[in-house]
Formats: sequence, C-alpha cells, structure tokens
Amino acid sequence: LAAAMVRYRQPALIAAALGHSLDAVYSEHRDIEARHRSLRAIFMTSWHLLGAEEQRILGRLSLFRAPFNAESAAIIAGATLAQLHALMDQSLVQREGHDYYELHVLVREYAAEQLRAGGMYEEAYTAYQVYFLDLLTDSYPALMGMEPGLAIAKLHEVMEDIRSLWDNAVAQGDATTLNHVLPSLTRLALMNDRGGVGIVFEHLAVELTEQMGVAACASVSLIGALWVSAAQTTLTYAPLETLLAVGERLYQLARRAESPILEAQAWWVKGSAHLLKGSSEQAEMYLDRALA
Repeated sequence: LAAAMVRYRQPALIAAALGHSLDAVYSEHRDIEARHRSLRAIFMTSWHLLGAEEQRILGRLSLFRAPFNAESAAIIAGATLAQLHALMDQSLVQREGHDYYELHVLVREYAAEQLRAGGMYEEAYTAYQVYFLDLLTDSYPALMGMEPGLAIAKLHEVMEDIRSLWDNAVAQGDATTLNHVLPSLTRLALMNDRGGVGIVFEHLAVELTEQMGVAACASVSLIGALWVSAAQTTLTYAPLETLLAVGERLYQLARRAESPILEAQAWWVKGSAHLLKGSSEQAEMYLDRALA
C-alpha cells in the first residue's frame, strides 16, 4: 500500500502518516482485494478473525499508553499469559523488553474504536482508572519515605498512563480523581522536576478556577491544592515575586470560597517564600497567620 502511494506523496510523509492514522494509506486499484485496499480494511479483517474473548481483551489493552506487564494486563483486561502470547502470534501485541508488552499505535487506535463501538469503554476505563489510582495511592508512602527510588522508577515506567488518567480527569472536570492523583505527582515533581510540573499545576489551577468555579467543595479543595503544589514545586528557584503572586491568587480564591483552609494555605505559601528568599520577619508574620 505504501509503495503504491509513493507516486503521489513523499516517502517521509507516508512514513509519518503510518504512525498516526488508520486512514492515511490506501489504494484505489481494483486489482487489489477490498480487504487489502487500506490499513483500516486490513485491521478490520484481522479483528473479525479474532474470537469474542480476544476482541474483548485487545479492546481493553488499547487503554494502555505505556508498555504493560502481565499483571496489569490480567487486572485491567482479564488477559492470561497464554492469551497475550496468542495475540503476539497474530502480530497484534508486541513484546517490549523482557517482561512488558505493547500495542502498535495503529492497532491501539483500531482496538480503541471497537471498544467504544461495542459499548464496553466505560466499564474498561473504570478498571484502568482504579488500577492506576491504587498504584499511586500505594506508592505515596514510599515516595515520602527515606528510600523512594523504587517507587519513583515504577511510576516513571507508567507515566504515560498517569498522564492519560490526569488528562481525562481534566477534560471531564473530575475533581475527585485529580485530587487523588495530585499528591503523588507533586512529590515526584519535588524530587525530579525543575519547574515544568509546577507551571502545569499553576496553569491548570487558573483553568479549573474558570471551568469549575469555586462552588463545589471538591473543586475548591483541588484548586487550592494545585496552587500549593505549584508553589512547592517551584519554591527553591522561582523569584520571590512569583511565589508571592501564587500565594495571592490562592488567597483571593480563599476569600471567594470563604474557605479558612485555603486562606491558611495562602499564608503558608507567602511565609515559605519569605523564609527562603525574603525577610524572616515577614515569614514569621505569614506563618503565624497560617497557624492561627
């Protein structure tokens, strides 16, 4: 198929398209069987050759963004090792390293379409969401401990899935999930990131303030936590004025929401900023207000 299109498109453009869209490569030659005239037709044929259980498993595996292991495939997709290997034999699942598996982006795209078309997405995504929320919750004590290295490495392996979870929660305005994910992401940022995540937290706090308002308790809690995380992850190197501006935004939110907890967090941000970069007297004043 790709070779036939060289006449009309540059090879580099064809190669790029192959990695992004099922509909990018096709042929209109009538001497080619219909089931071989496009990538979508080829995947459709492969899909219909699968049994119902294999289709169900492959659809659920399409939720993964990072390479996955046999344990996570069993929990989220209900796949046995034998079933994973059977899908590998059909070139629908690839091995990544010794203990991990993945789907090619186009296989994932087609399987995800079928998952939604079959009305099974919500149930599958709930299992996916619960698995990674539990992973974050279980990792948090280790992240706060004296030897967080193993927990950091484990979370970095699945960071694409955590980002996917975060992005979906943002798109849905799901404050509960965002509140659940935020502590571990903040801790990771404190240990591994110099500002990138903090800037994301700040931008998201502004976005969610506009999107969700401050009426819902979960929204207030989340937005306040985002501002605090933005301050924490930029505290050691951001200018004093920037940190004080974060504290002021949080204070204004606290006044609008009539939230003493957010107001205390605002004073903590301002006090911590002065403690590191400004006046000790100012720091003491703000921190006393936070504790009041």
